Amino acid sequence: MTSRSLYDMFAYGHWRDQQMTRCVSVNANAGVWCDEGVPEPFETGLPTSADRWLDMSNMALASSLRLNGEAGPDTLDLLDWEDVTLHSFARGDRAR
Repeated sequence: MTSRSLYDMFAYGHWRDQQMTRCVSVNANAGVWCDEGVPEPFETGLPTSADRWLDMSNMALASSLRLNGEAGPDTLDLLDWEDVTLHSFARGDRAR
């Protein structure tokens, strides 16, 4: 999954057993580039459209990370956003 607000776009791919089961790519300016496979539960049955790219991005992120928030699905075993610890990684100096 990727999203870039600079370009108003969202792309999502789901692979299972080395097969692509869902592929979505939406750009607010160019429209729907790809919409293949069975929609994921986070898509809530609504059609893929350019005006939903940000909602789809937020729902995919909440669903993938199992976070509870305004865009997340209503299930009982989700984490609250405030309980998530973000880690920052940096590349160390390479030996010369």
